Amino acid sequence: MNITTKFCVVAAVPLTALSVFAFQSVERNRSTYCEMSQIDDVVVLCDLVGSAIHESQKERGMTAGFIGSGGKSFASDIDDQRNKVDGAYDALRGGYAEIGRDNLPEVFTTHVDAMLHDAEGLNTIRSRVTSLSIPAPDAIGYFSSMIGNGLNAVARTSSVTTDSWMTEAITSHCALLEMKERAGVERAVLSGAFAADEFRPGMYEKWLTIRAGLSAYESEFRERADALLNSMLDSDDSKAMFAEVDSFRFSAREHAHSGGFGMV
Repeated sequence: MNITTKFCVVAAVPLTALSVFAFQSVERNRSTYCEMSQIDDVVVLCDLVGSAIHESQKERGMTAGFIGSGGKSFASDIDDQRNKVDGAYDALRGGYAEIGRDNLPEVFTTHVDAMLHDAEGLNTIRSRVTSLSIPAPDAIGYFSSMIGNGLNAVARTSSVTTDSWMTEAITSHCALLEMKERAGVERAVLSGAFAADEFRPGMYEKWLTIRAGLSAYESEFRERADALLNSMLDSDDSKAMFAEVDSFRFSAREHAHSGGFGMV
């Protein structure tokens, strides 16, 4: 299993916890969801937004590695991932059209609209990636902006309920998604560094900032989430995959200024 695949597995772990969260939320207080007629539709759209975010995070990581290696790394995988991203956005557009924008809260649709608008430029960005005519930070930034709009859409779901428990649950959910996003950006930065066998100027400092943000959101999640979700995260943290990713981080720190990670 290559490095990017391992980071993808780690980044996907919160999705399992998110599924449990959604089940708990519905079962614990279904009546709260019904306090507004929009909530069921918002939940459906959030699932589609989440899928688009997840696939975009994976393409971002491969894109960084592809550029960092001069087109050598992930050349055989990136087209397949691009197709998965396109499929996720097609599903989001379809669900959005079926439900109807006017049937959803504006604080939610504003960010979904922005995410879909960003997605319209994907093919242009991809052409520049394929031709190696775009710097890695610019490509990563494009994906991060698009993903950020999706995260903002999910965060606005707290506005559709007045229930304090639900608001707290949504806040912990958003902290989990933000934690996953920081892991995704970390994957992109390290994939690029490992592919180039060095940190480009400013990228090591960027990685340290990402790591700090990831830790902050993990602390927020642990503070707000219930015992079950915390135990799931602890269980996953104990798996060998996490230990291996930590070894990548150790190598990044140890060879930050000299390069020669030996991870290609």
